[in-house]
Amino acid sequence: MTKNTEKHGIIHFVPVLDQKSAQQFADQVISLSKLWVTRDKYFHTFGAVSYLEAFNEKGVLPFNQLGAYHSHRELINPVFQRHFSKLYTELINALSNHFGIRCEIPKELAHPGFHIFGATESEGQMEQSFIDAFKGDSWSHLHVDIQYLAHLPFWDQFKQIDFSNPLTFTMSLELPDAGSSLRYWHSIESANEAHSFNYRPIEERKNMIGHENSAKYSPGVLTYFIGHLIHQIPATNPLLVTDRRITLQGHGIK
Repeated sequence: MTKNTEKHGIIHFVPVLDQKSAQQFADQVISLSKLWVTRDKYFHTFGAVSYLEAFNEKGVLPFNQLGAYHSHRELINPVFQRHFSKLYTELINALSNHFGIRCEIPKELAHPGFHIFGATESEGQMEQSFIDAFKGDSWSHLHVDIQYLAHLPFWDQFKQIDFSNPLTFTMSLELPDAGSSLRYWHSIESANEAHSFNYRPIEERKNMIGHENSAKYSPGVLTYFIGHLIHQIPATNPLLVTDRRITLQGHGIK
């Protein structure tokens, strides 16, 4: 799905939806909040998530231990098709046109899903006490994306697989009032080194990152990069009780 000619560590922006359409899809995500999985206080995912369901504290799970991931996928993929088929069509058309090659979402893996920071529909808004007590400057740890390592039996059907140029994309649907962005550093060349980076103590990772860069998100705009880019989600400041950050997240392999 990705071009070898693209440089690692470069952030790209591809307009897909206008702001009104992006908000309509965000509202649809919110209306289905009973199907979200709450991972932490005011952090939810919607859809099967490889990095949470196909990995543990030591690394990638053996393929015969992915029952929970695939059960989740089989339940939610049809829900996504019913409610977000237009969104996936827009996404695939944008990627295919941008790269000049056919892109597709395989049914054997989870459809690109959603990350939600904020309150569910029934909660209405976040508690001010949570915002006041929040510590740190990010919503996630320093990491690189290696989700494809969990799905080797799927890739085995193809004659040629390019694991050295994985694609990671985020499309924002709703952002906090103060906005949101991607904080990123340099790219790690090999998959083995990328996997090792994720499981080092956090202080070791901080000592490896060097100069920080930032890319601003915009609703309806697909933001992507090629390679094993070190990145994280910076915290929103100021954060309002009514804020939500809803993004469509996905990955690709050529």
